[in-house]
Amino acid sequence: MKSLMLEKQKIKKKKEPKNTAHRMESHRGLKTRQKVLSVAGEIIAKEGVHNLRYSQIAKIAKIPQALLGYHFPNLEVLLMELTQGELEKLKQLSVENTEKSAHNPRKALEAYVRAPFELADKDKVFSSIWTAFYHLSAVNSEFSSLNLRIRSTGRERILNLITMVLATEGQLLGKKQISRDELINQSIAIQGIITGLCIMAMSEAHANFSKFADLAVNSCLHQLEIN
Repeated sequence: MKSLMLEKQKIKKKKEPKNTAHRMESHRGLKTRQKVLSVAGEIIAKEGVHNLRYSQIAKIAKIPQALLGYHFPNLEVLLMELTQGELEKLKQLSVENTEKSAHNPRKALEAYVRAPFELADKDKVFSSIWTAFYHLSAVNSEFSSLNLRIRSTGRERILNLITMVLATEGQLLGKKQISRDELINQSIAIQGIITGLCIMAMSEAHANFSKFADLAVNSCLHQLEIN
């Protein structure tokens, strides 16, 4: 019995180094991917998405180009992961900001509207990639599908927010109840206001993002006719 237990312990000890090596390899791989994404984002922020080259990424990241190709077989795969990461930043900020004002529907809506302006103002990589994302959505089916999913999720959030706003302030002002179809149209219009003004701000040199955010908030509230 003792010999059997000892044998099992020996087998277990033999396997541990392999598992440790695998974990270390996975960690190195993750760090490499993160480094590549970071370098690619900086290049796009400085030179634009059309100037992104594997050779340039590999040189700045100080990794073999073959290793870069192993992690990202082509630029589309790299750009997709990079875009998804930046959009996740926006999602997290939007959720955090609206949750802080959850007790006040109007303030929650305003916080949601301001989120992309706030992020674009302080994060050049985000603003550059978000701008590129709309171009890629127009010419690439994979990015177009991502855009549709992002838009759909965003409209649902806006729909929920304006429903809560109108349920409180609309009643106080004696306004009649709005149909769901009209609420959906309102959410689409508000999404367009946010996107359009944010892209306008990102495309202007030295833009005052705070003023653009104020304009977006006022336009969205005016759209609901409660400003």
